[in-house]
Amino acid sequence: MTHEIKTPLTLIKLPLERITAALTNAPHLQQYLQIMNSNTERLLELTRQLLDFRKIETEHYHLFLTELNIFAVTEKLVHSFSPAIAEKNISFHFTPPSGNIIIAADEEALVKIISNLIDNAIKYCEQQVRIDLEIDQTLNLVRFYITNDGETVPKEMREHIFEPFVRHYHKGVGGSGIGLSLVHSLVQLHQGKMEYKVVNNMNIFSVAFPLKISSVDINIPTNNES
Repeated sequence: MTHEIKTPLTLIKLPLERITAALTNAPHLQQYLQIMNSNTERLLELTRQLLDFRKIETEHYHLFLTELNIFAVTEKLVHSFSPAIAEKNISFHFTPPSGNIIIAADEEALVKIISNLIDNAIKYCEQQVRIDLEIDQTLNLVRFYITNDGETVPKEMREHIFEPFVRHYHKGVGGSGIGLSLVHSLVQLHQGKMEYKVVNNMNIFSVAFPLKISSVDINIPTNNES
């Protein structure tokens, strides 16, 4: 059923985009069309997440692992969120590592993981978002941290936030409760680990990826390359 919903939404979105582009002399109509277009895109994204979540549940989501520079992927995604950062007028800090960090990952899945975390941080923050990457040489992991100063999740909900359709209500911010669950599942498929904690009243989501995944025959360097 989700797949059937996705098709008509896609067919609605394309004409909307073309009409919006054509109505350059009718700003009052453009405003309404942009609202329609953004909500259509929101519905499309929800259907995509539901389809991915269903594939994972039925073990039909397959990873196509390649060598990826997680810093380069993150940097590109941060740039794509520039309009949202500017619109909300927040302080956004991305601390680059000293060199490249290469992991074995599915590029599409990695983009979904990082973009979901950035999107949530921007939506729920008050004024600050921060991204940090670091290598744990002892455990042979790369750790991705995204921190925001929004309202923290109540203690009684923290152990459940990665469950499907569970979400903490935040005034003025909508959500389906599927995004974090999907991210958590995709991280696990990469043999990684995802955690949530509160430090100094700040929300911190951390994701740890192995620098080398034992189940794939890919030679992954464990040291940074300049």
